[in-house]
Amino acid sequence: MHQPLESIRSTVSLHLPCSLFIYLPRVANGIADDLAGQATQFLLAKYRSNPAALNRNAGPVSIKPSFPTGLFQVGGFHIQSFDQTWSQPILTLVERPHIDHGLLRKHVTVHPHHRQLIESYLSPCLPQNCSIEIDYSPKAADNCGRRYCCTIGGQRLPRAARLLLFGQNHCEIDLKGSFYELVRRLGLRFAPDLVPLPAIDEFRAQLARDPYIQRVEAACPDTIKQLPLRIINSSLAATYRYLSSLVDDSPSASVGAILCQLESLSTTLTTQLLPRFRPGFLVNQNDSAFRLLEHFEATIVEDTIRALIARHPTQSVVWLHDGFLVAPPPPEQMLRQIEQEVLSSHQLYFGQTWFKVTPLSTARKAYVDTLKHTVSSHALSLTRRAPHSSQRKQRSAQGSPHICATPLEALAKLRARRERPTGVS
Repeated sequence: MHQPLESIRSTVSLHLPCSLFIYLPRVANGIADDLAGQATQFLLAKYRSNPAALNRNAGPVSIKPSFPTGLFQVGGFHIQSFDQTWSQPILTLVERPHIDHGLLRKHVTVHPHHRQLIESYLSPCLPQNCSIEIDYSPKAADNCGRRYCCTIGGQRLPRAARLLLFGQNHCEIDLKGSFYELVRRLGLRFAPDLVPLPAIDEFRAQLARDPYIQRVEAACPDTIKQLPLRIINSSLAATYRYLSSLVDDSPSASVGAILCQLESLSTTLTTQLLPRFRPGFLVNQNDSAFRLLEHFEATIVEDTIRALIARHPTQSVVWLHDGFLVAPPPPEQMLRQIEQEVLSSHQLYFGQTWFKVTPLSTARKAYVDTLKHTVSSHALSLTRRAPHSSQRKQRSAQGSPHICATPLEALAKLRARRERPTGVS
């Protein structure tokens, strides 16, 4: 949504808390009608093929739509390719958010534009603290690279909303300095004759000690974290122009040498490895380095998630590209063993740990403290779904081999049994 529309929606939500502002252009209505008709035909075909197997209360389902090209063109959209490759979900994970309606209502007071997204995500999760299955699939044409959730999952939520929903009992496990460290480790494997880059911790320490980078960091926080990404995804010259726009100076000679080395190694690896691992992309494309690195990042994280699920009784997993949220947190020794096995299988383990484990409870508590004096907005509009009889049987889903009922779920089930009308013989 465009920024003016975002501002209008925020203003309307603040002054008219009981209203729901949705922008629906006429062309989009026609497209939505067309796609809705395709979804109806999909369900009818499913029903006619096997009426007994159709689950009327199932959650969101991914289908392959046929996009109404004519409607798009009438609306002024430029269609570059009519044939869209469709990738089936390659992984299904179970998410179990902790739903605190009071905190969520305060959150949407501060961030009114998050309301519809949170409502859409939580509706399939009811009754309270129930779990939801999220499918993941790559979106690139070659069916490789980063995996994105096929429906609205925790991956698409803003970080503050994720803290409220998952911060109480989840921890975050992510690749520290993902792309920079990938360039360094791929250089050690495929270009061993070149001078190696310093490890991510050492590199960040050098940046933090540089007087110029300190001033840039003060003017624009997270510069130290984002600096390698800017060089990898654009160029060193473009990065220097950006830094100069913030503070008119340049980094020290030692830091400049590392940054120059990073650009050179990234270019060398992209030229050498992209045709091998992702031949569908050209080396001279603007995002060629990203395409190479996202392939390794996604493969490493997916292998780690699968290995963790096989050994640890996970109840909830949320994939966040360069890492994931998981509950309950795994033992440190188990994670390090999995890390070594996964990295060794890709020949990227050099005796140094890479995954960083961060409990979210502290960050969640800090954010909750900022909401103490916030007025609650009106209640979230969540659509409750009646449980289907087939859903009472526990299903074995990847990411949740052990699912335990919470006291609230058990109480809801007991109350439903008591209120169920008895048949007359």
